Amino acid sequence: MSSSPARSMRTFTTTTASSSSSPSIATNDVTDDFQAFQMRPIIRDFKLSAELFASNGDIVLICGKGTQEKQGMLLVSYEIPSTTISIASSIRLLKVIKLTKKTVTQLQTIPNMKIALLLGDGIVTILDIDSLAEITTIPASNVTLFSTWYEPPAQTSPIVVPDKLRICVALKKHSLVFYHWYPQKKRIEENKDLRGGFELYDAPRAIAFSTNKIFIGYKKSYVLMSLDTGMQLKEFTFTRATEPMITCLQNRTEWCIQMDYDTIFLNSEFEPIYKIAIQWKDIPTAVVQSSPYVLALMPQSIDVCTFNGEESAPVQRIMQKTNSPASKCRLWMDTVTERIYAATPTDVVLLELIPANIQLQNYIGMYRYDLAVTLIRALLKITASAQLTYEQVRTTDGNALGGLDTTTMPKAFAFDSNVCVFIHRNSFISII
Repeated sequence: MSSSPARSMRTFTTTTASSSSSPSIATNDVTDDFQAFQMRPIIRDFKLSAELFASNGDIVLICGKGTQEKQGMLLVSYEIPSTTISIASSIRLLKVIKLTKKTVTQLQTIPNMKIALLLGDGIVTILDIDSLAEITTIPASNVTLFSTWYEPPAQTSPIVVPDKLRICVALKKHSLVFYHWYPQKKRIEENKDLRGGFELYDAPRAIAFSTNKIFIGYKKSYVLMSLDTGMQLKEFTFTRATEPMITCLQNRTEWCIQMDYDTIFLNSEFEPIYKIAIQWKDIPTAVVQSSPYVLALMPQSIDVCTFNGEESAPVQRIMQKTNSPASKCRLWMDTVTERIYAATPTDVVLLELIPANIQLQNYIGMYRYDLAVTLIRALLKITASAQLTYEQVRTTDGNALGGLDTTTMPKAFAFDSNVCVFIHRNSFISII
């Protein structure tokens, strides 16, 4: 991975009627002893040059150019069971279909509806996940990209099929058109209330929207607009010549955007959640959050750091020196299984979390108490400046706050700004 010049801490600017700024926290240099994830290859050397990936529970979709076809593309589905121990031996190739599209530029799944949306040759097609059969197409041509939104179910509710899916498509003429897809009736219709209500000064390169707001990424800025009025609410500017990135997190209740070297976390209304952003050593092309970790796809690696909203450290580097162009690699989390996938044009791997108790035992065995303290602080969402007593980090039954399984992990007895004390195997370890 190429190193970038040293940079001082900087801020990202928010252009609004009353401008504000928030600081960035730079991630530390790579720490070899920090190991939070491990790689497990699951699909190797499939017979096509893969370009797009998506997943829906146990189903992984791969879209790319076949080795035998000069024109057209293939869409392939694999089953990767989440309930078996030996994943490699249970993977099944389910279906391969030849698409009539010359190029496919976007692929997305909607797990609760068991459908996939595919953008090829300027047309958005809705497919059935199981059969890959075409259900319908969006009645718009010359589409450059699309985004979807449905109301996420309440946390206490079972997973149910939403009654409608909202779809926004961007056209070549710098305009947006909105549709409603009704899965029970398998009917799609335009939302004419939003027709012609948005003035786009350039071609959108990324789009996300929610109940009443839409977030658009351009060459040098992100713009937040109201769906009710079509008016611009805010603008986030950046300077580097990179593609804007808007990633949906946490079942459509959180988002993150990339602004130069900074990853900024947003709530469902596209407002910053934290006062600080994560500043990476390079500019990632994809970001995944698996609390308390954040994973970023870099040009030649995947970097992992802990993040609790106020601190970020340390960094693990995995998947080093891939032979594939960075633009062809992918990193994503499946919303159903919460598996984290990484892919190149020829391979797909799982990034599996190493349990916290095993990490802590490894760190203490290597005398890396600083990593153990950092991990515990991130898990319990404790900042370095916090001064906590036994009662503040333990519940009445003696377990750590945060729902952690502490049966096999070293137990944090007390924190303050300078000292952390562990009880481990009936001995006290004091860390200054």
